Amino acid sequence: MTDETEFIKDELRRKGFPLESYVEALLTDSGWHVNSNVYFVDKESNKARELDIDASFTHGKGAYGTWTMFDVNLLIQCKRLPGHAWVFFSSASKSASFEEFHKCDFTDFLRKEDHWGPLRFALFDMKIFGCKGTHAEKRDAVATNYSEIIVDKKKSNNRDDNIWESAVTLVKAVSQKLDKSLSGEGQYLDEDLEFGQFLKEPFEVAQVFLPIIVFEGKMYAATLLNDDVELQKVDYVRLHVDYESGHYKRDCIVDVITRDRFSSFINDVVNDLFIFGKRRVKVAKKYESEVLKAVARHYQRVRNESS
Repeated sequence: MTDETEFIKDELRRKGFPLESYVEALLTDSGWHVNSNVYFVDKESNKARELDIDASFTHGKGAYGTWTMFDVNLLIQCKRLPGHAWVFFSSASKSASFEEFHKCDFTDFLRKEDHWGPLRFALFDMKIFGCKGTHAEKRDAVATNYSEIIVDKKKSNNRDDNIWESAVTLVKAVSQKLDKSLSGEGQYLDEDLEFGQFLKEPFEVAQVFLPIIVFEGKMYAATLLNDDVELQKVDYVRLHVDYESGHYKRDCIVDVITRDRFSSFINDVVNDLFIFGKRRVKVAKKYESEVLKAVARHYQRVRNESS
């Protein structure tokens, strides 16, 4: 093999393409719909910004006996930096205040009070998307600060802002996805349907967006002990990113995962959909019970007024 081909292979490894290919292949083999090298418009620069991978997995209509389609979208940046150490500082006491899942609204069915009055139930208030039992619960602490250290310049891209650059890209990508969903695009229910038609074929969509960095390098959790720092190797960190500019204002929880952990992480994310679906069934049963009670009360009033 020539020196030129070896040089090309080394450059490809340094740029992270083998990592992207690995992530894409793993998702595809697991039944995900995958788009690579996706571009979106950065509102700040008004220029295209690249997202390494955009993948989606859907539980179709009727899952768990409900009317809900659960759709999870992974927005992924891949970083292969074997010469870098990423160090994350966490605070378990602050974790509870952070939103765990980035999600769009449901359709009107259980959402708008002016449509349903006292029969309305807010799905989000029912903790359908709470972190208990999901992949988010496996990390009870959320990192609020970080440091990137170059430990081997020969295996480095000579930048120490890779975490920040990846995180900002993901914040902007999530913002675009949420804006598109909340604007009504992708709604699968015609709001102009008559009441009878609505009940004949109801449908609601729940979308969850997870920003992810897949990292091939050294990763540590740091704990401050007096004037010293205790380091522990980790393969999964949840990073809180608070980004605000003239065009963006969003808090994000970014999952930072090593290449070796990514496969089991994906299994956990798919399992989250089962958990959401089971919770949705409980909401549906409660809703059905309240509707029947309201109907019974209505006819009781009619009988009382007639007597």
